[in-house]
Amino acid sequence: MTDNQYANGFVSDRAGISILDFLADETPLSKSCIKQVAQVGGVWRMPEDGEPERVHRVKEQVKLGDEIHIYYDEALVNTKPFPMELVQDFDTFSIWKKPASIMPEQSLYCDHLSLERAIGRDTPADRDCYWAYPMQPEIGGLILLVHAKNIAAKLAVLEEQGGIAIDISVFAPELTTLEGITLMDESALGIRDQESVRGVLAENAQGYEDDLVEWATERMQSAGDTSEPINHILCCSKISLTHPANGENIITSLSDSSHDKLTT
Repeated sequence: MTDNQYANGFVSDRAGISILDFLADETPLSKSCIKQVAQVGGVWRMPEDGEPERVHRVKEQVKLGDEIHIYYDEALVNTKPFPMELVQDFDTFSIWKKPASIMPEQSLYCDHLSLERAIGRDTPADRDCYWAYPMQPEIGGLILLVHAKNIAAKLAVLEEQGGIAIDISVFAPELTTLEGITLMDESALGIRDQESVRGVLAENAQGYEDDLVEWATERMQSAGDTSEPINHILCCSKISLTHPANGENIITSLSDSSHDKLTT
């Protein structure tokens, strides 16, 4: 344990006490700190006869034999999520700009930066989300959310058939090889379907395109548990699809000049 980090788990030998009071007795953390950790998703209950679950409300009662875990990281507790921004609304589905602070769902330390919490927090309460694409937490930028079960089924099939095209751009201030050759220098490398390369490379990076694709694809597919926010180097800059109901061709993209400005 350090002053700004703490992780531990305890098996309850009593009942009739709140999770807040239980953790206050067992840990050196204050009650206000425990409440903050729970709010961001860093408190877990592991029942004797059930699956592990996050506990956001520490007023819940501890049961005999429950295993209560707490994962505290001051930096994560103090990290405020940026809201998702609506780009286009098609009623049964919508396209949003996803913030770069979103983390994998499986992080033990928090879920307030996760896609699931972002959808629940930023989208209208009367519109459920049945499917999202792309789902990789490493990818920022545009994301497609589907609000109707029948449309979700159709779009999922369309995606499997390659009918939803996305452009992924990789951003890094500088990327060099072990030999010291600069591959990217404040430029963007575009990847379509994680395979073909296009974009501007550093002048002496020719011949290293395959290395760049392999590096970017590994970053895209990695989903390891981490207590640190992901440094987004991957951005979905364009989504193209055919409307499953009326056949309209839909192309939504971020601005070519700035990935902070939205254009459709």
